[in-house]
Amino acid sequence: QNAATTIPTPYLDVRVDTWSGFDVAEDIKIGAQIPTSQGSFAATTYTLKLNAAHIARYDELDMRPHYWDIWRTNLENIARRMVKKKAQLIGTELETATGVSGADWGVVASGLSTNNPLDLLGTVSDTIISNDGNPDTVAVGDRAYRDLVSNTFVHGTSQNAPAQNAPGAAKIVNIPGFSYTFYVDNLITNTVAILYDKQAIAAFQGPTSTAAYRDALHRFDGYIATDYFLTKITQSGKIRKITGVSA
Repeated sequence: QNAATTIPTPYLDVRVDTWSGFDVAEDIKIGAQIPTSQGSFAATTYTLKLNAAHIARYDELDMRPHYWDIWRTNLENIARRMVKKKAQLIGTELETATGVSGADWGVVASGLSTNNPLDLLGTVSDTIISNDGNPDTVAVGDRAYRDLVSNTFVHGTSQNAPAQNAPGAAKIVNIPGFSYTFYVDNLITNTVAILYDKQAIAAFQGPTSTAAYRDALHRFDGYIATDYFLTKITQSGKIRKITGVSA
């Protein structure tokens, strides 16, 4: 969820104004008029969407012995699944970014990696920088990350990368020699790497609520959790999806 810029949003509708700037005039001659410059705004309106979970505990549940606290387990699952749902939505939105062809980081010939991730990420970074972005974040799946840290251009050659920890678990990693923060999560397709300016994607966090209630007619206690949320790429020039980095 931290892979996007979170923006607290108290209302269902939110307007995003994206500013386009201008270059500073240079080499103005003595007595010459200084040119007038101005930026421009482009407005886009988004509507947040509702995510919700609803569980119920029927009276008969308490009339039988159980080794586990089933109700509490379900309540805890709501919190975990709500976090995962937001991560899924962010990952899905990230993968709508403009695609560029990459090269498999895991290919090895004569004991050495064939393709250099540093060159590939650097080339894509140049594109983002040319669009006034600051490429500071990479989102990848666990397999692509393993191919990256075991690549000989990265591991043991240009820099010593840290050992791989907790395979398959979502994690935030900083690798020596890289200027990016890596968000590693198997919710990202395992053949791509998404390089971007973190300001390019917004996670609009709207109102949340919980409610517990009793339905005496049907003999159960209920619990509802609601969360209004939306994630959108708001600056498409500052994000790129690199395909084919793992196979």
